[in-house]
Amino acid sequence: MQLVLDTKGLIVKKRNNCFHIINGKQSRLISPHKLTSIAVFQQCLLSTPVIILAAKYQIPILFIGKTGKVNSRLWSPNFGSISTIRRHQAYFALSGAATDWIIDLLKIKLEQQDHLLKKLGTRNWSKSEKREKMLTTFRKVEHYRGNRLGSCSEQIMGLEGSIAKIYWSMVSQYLPKPFQFAKRSRRPSLDAFNALLNYGYGMLYGVVEGATLATGLDPYLGFLHSDEYNKPTFTFDLIEAFRPWVDELIVQLILEQRIKTNYFTVKENTWLLSKKGKQFLIPAFNQWLHKKRKFGQKILSHKNQIHDFAGRFAQYLRHYKFTENATTGLL
Repeated sequence: MQLVLDTKGLIVKKRNNCFHIINGKQSRLISPHKLTSIAVFQQCLLSTPVIILAAKYQIPILFIGKTGKVNSRLWSPNFGSISTIRRHQAYFALSGAATDWIIDLLKIKLEQQDHLLKKLGTRNWSKSEKREKMLTTFRKVEHYRGNRLGSCSEQIMGLEGSIAKIYWSMVSQYLPKPFQFAKRSRRPSLDAFNALLNYGYGMLYGVVEGATLATGLDPYLGFLHSDEYNKPTFTFDLIEAFRPWVDELIVQLILEQRIKTNYFTVKENTWLLSKKGKQFLIPAFNQWLHKKRKFGQKILSHKNQIHDFAGRFAQYLRHYKFTENATTGLL
């Protein structure tokens, strides 16, 4: 598991060969055998014996900024669990299990998209033809379970793209007219909604990549997204499950009429967030990160849900046994 230090003023000492976390009058002991990493999000005090203890058990200590970017890290000079996880990540990528895991991620994404559209469209969405088309298209994705991604990644991405077109067309319909959009646009952003969404996704990338690094995963060793120079392709894979959370945040801010017209600038048909827009969205996003939601069987903050999800996958990989036909249901 990952030890997340996100309360300002925490004190961490060594006691009985364990990490002793002190928060005011409250304290707890955690064995180093239970930890894969320590993620520091707020100012806290780590004693020198704590750093040595973490190094002894090959537990990386990562200092993470407000948007999830790892600013610095401390770890053992010896290879241990981190190299094992990353080596197994490479083995895993070659098996049908990687395809199953990607399909599980896309299923989570679809469920979250469906949840948002149901909130926006109430009962009409649950019985709509477009909802059934999204579900029918995803059933085609399910047919690729057990296959190696090298033989089916393009087909999976094509089907996921078809689902996305329906999803975004419905999201646009439920928005006020000033924020409705013709299509999903990344570079450049062609309207106010896409400008908000792209900036929100950018901040989410930092959080997800921070989670991969903190849990010992290799952010550059992706499965579905093909290898690219200096591109964190595994982060691109993992983020898919959590994109609808940012969609929901942006839609909520718009429907609550908290987005102002002076939050944008337009240059050569490209919509960008203005200084005032960034001053609004960044704090709103960081506040959202600390809000709790139920995901699976746990109720944690959005940030901790992402780190917990990555941590559980890292632990699975740590004990992964590569076989020619290995497949698994992870979620």
